Amino acid sequence: MRNGLSDEEVEAFEDWEITLLQEASFYDGDINLSRPERKLRIFKDRIEEWKQNAIDGTGTGPCLSLSEAKKNTSRFRLQEKYKGMHFVDKDPEGDNQYYVGKGTPLPPAEWEHRKILGLAWQKQKGWRLVTKLYNDPTGVSTNYVINAHMIRMIKESTRNRLVRLKVRPNNIFRIP
Repeated sequence: MRNGLSDEEVEAFEDWEITLLQEASFYDGDINLSRPERKLRIFKDRIEEWKQNAIDGTGTGPCLSLSEAKKNTSRFRLQEKYKGMHFVDKDPEGDNQYYVGKGTPLPPAEWEHRKILGLAWQKQKGWRLVTKLYNDPTGVSTNYVINAHMIRMIKESTRNRLVRLKVRPNNIFRIP
């Protein structure tokens, strides 16, 4: 019992709250959009001002300690943006240095198509994205750093069908 509520009632409320906030994140308030487009998720393709602080407390926004970054509000905000997204890692081992701009991607047969399942806290380093291979959801998960390379991998995936990519405040492009 918490606050006079049974565990089942608390769990039902938490599920409802998460569902409500997830549904809100799929609609940006533009009443001129057709009904199907209103359900598309909006994804900003950049490290937003709040994000680095929410990840590990080192951002340029308001000062945030690691213990604050670990709290549920930071976690939920990041999870709202990333959970359920797909991405393609065209250089899984990093040997080709594709994501640092010095190399080329591996052949398509070697790419890893992944789905983001949620977040995991890595001690002293902040939140990491928990991912699984798209075609092996029961396999071993791999935790990825949330950075510009991750955003690039999300943009390069063709599996994000219900996402609108918001590149700039005035321009919205659909991920192909």
